[in-house]
Amino acid sequence: MTKPTLLISFGCGWAATSPLAYTLQRYVKYCHTGFTKELKLLPLLGISPEEKVYGELQHRLERIKQRVVSNTWENYNIDIGHKMNLPEDLEPLKDFPLKLFDECTSPPYTVDNYIKYYYNVWEHVKRYGYKAVADHSKIHPMNLESFVPILEKLHEHFNLKSYIIVRDPVRRAFSEYLKACYLMNLPAEQASRYKYRANTSDPRRNGVDYITYFDRIKQIIPDSHMIVMEELWEGSGREKEKLSKFIDTPIQKLWNNSYAPDRGHLIERDPTAPCQFGGQSSQELTPQMYYDLKQSFQSHYDNWQKRYGILPRYWGRPLNYAKT
Repeated sequence: MTKPTLLISFGCGWAATSPLAYTLQRYVKYCHTGFTKELKLLPLLGISPEEKVYGELQHRLERIKQRVVSNTWENYNIDIGHKMNLPEDLEPLKDFPLKLFDECTSPPYTVDNYIKYYYNVWEHVKRYGYKAVADHSKIHPMNLESFVPILEKLHEHFNLKSYIIVRDPVRRAFSEYLKACYLMNLPAEQASRYKYRANTSDPRRNGVDYITYFDRIKQIIPDSHMIVMEELWEGSGREKEKLSKFIDTPIQKLWNNSYAPDRGHLIERDPTAPCQFGGQSSQELTPQMYYDLKQSFQSHYDNWQKRYGILPRYWGRPLNYAKT
């Protein structure tokens, strides 16, 4: 029997992961995420309950579960976050057994229940023409090695594909920093859920060496692809062609992306991608700040240039946001 395809995201956040997910599900009809873009069950399977992030992820999963099993998830808070719970998203799941979703999202969390859930999602969405199911929950680079046994188990039941989407290292890290500051300034009862993101003092803590990270991902899941955000939305079309080839499905149209063109602190809120806006207008990334941060990430730029010979468009230099 042919195994269904499961597309897994390894990030990177603040590089248009949501517009990419919307493109793949709503425009291209390539993969379906089930009830939400980021179920957060997979990250829970690979970390210890003692870790700070565990409680926050569990809380988010519990909120989704309560809405789904009570049939109040459709259109819930659609202008906040990246829920992917519009009627068009949930139509293929109208007759999905909610008891199975409840079992999957209730502790103790198990990889077997995760497999059962996504296999059943596949059984429901394939009749609508989708070629795969997807989990865009994002596995953090720090936790990658702990997921290897889980991914090996998933290999037994799914044809695994994976991707990361990347953005200029400085601007991506600064966007994550701004979002963390925004979350920490929420009312106390909300901000308490985000204390693990106490990186509000230094954007340098958010750096990701894309080349090293992606090389390790490909060792675990050979059928993996790296997407350059700036090239996909603003490039010559080659990045779109490469992505189309990776998913064996032509991409004609891309979802709106508030980071391309990058307006920095002049960003305007786009109701079609609300999750990109939070905190981004609160502080300007000045040229001096850009170059100061770039010193910390220089090896990331060097590794990229060593591999590909040239940096992607706009990487390695500050932008004049008034002109973008």
